[in-house]
Amino acid sequence: ELLTHPLQPLQSNRVEHFFSDLEVEKQAELLKWLVEIGDFLAEKFSIHASINIHNSFIEPNTGRETFIKIISQAKTPMTFEFTETFKMPPADVSNAILRKVRELGHRSGLDDFGTGLNGMSLLISYDFDVIKLDRSLTLNVETSEKKAKVLSLIFEMLTVLDKQHVVEGVETEEVFKKLKQIGFTTFQGFYFSKPIPVSEFVKAKESEKTHEISN
Repeated sequence: ELLTHPLQPLQSNRVEHFFSDLEVEKQAELLKWLVEIGDFLAEKFSIHASINIHNSFIEPNTGRETFIKIISQAKTPMTFEFTETFKMPPADVSNAILRKVRELGHRSGLDDFGTGLNGMSLLISYDFDVIKLDRSLTLNVETSEKKAKVLSLIFEMLTVLDKQHVVEGVETEEVFKKLKQIGFTTFQGFYFSKPIPVSEFVKAKESEKTHEISN
C-alpha cells in the first residue's frame, strides 16, 4: 500500500513536473509520501533516497515551514534536490533552509546545474551540499576536447567550493571513462541503470533475496 499513493499515477520520471501542477498542500502530501518511501528503501535495502523538490513549494513561508516539518520526521538521512524549472527564493532565505536541512541530518542538492534556472549564481551564493551536473554538459564529452576542458574547470571549481557532485547523463563506457579521467567520482545514467518505478525495483530486490535464500 505504501507504494501506491492517492496522487498516483506519476506520469513522468521527473517528479518536479508533477509537483509544478500541485498546490502547496498537495505538494506537502506528496513529499510526505516520498519521505516515507525513502525511509522504507533505507531500512529495507540500505538505499539513500534523493527526492526532487519543486521550488514553488518553498516560495511561501507556509511552504518552507511545512517542508522543514516533513523532512524533520524522516527516520533516515536523505538528499533533497532543488530543481531548475522555478527560481529559488533569495540566497539568505534559501541558505537558512539549506542549513536546516543539514542540521536535520540530510543533504541538499542543486539539480541539473547548467540548465534552466540553475546557473552559476546558485553555485556560488547558495550553500548546497551536492551539485548535480546536467546531462547537457556531458553529452559527447568523449569526442569534444572543448567540452572536456569546460568540465575540467567545473570540477576544479567544485573542488575549491568543497562541493560534492553527481554527473548526470552517463550512458556509455566511453563517457564514463572520460569523466573519471577528468576527476569526477559520482555518476548517474543509463550506463548503470535505466529508471524504473519504485514498485518494480522493490519486486526485483525481493526476487533477488528469495533467489539467494533458495540457493
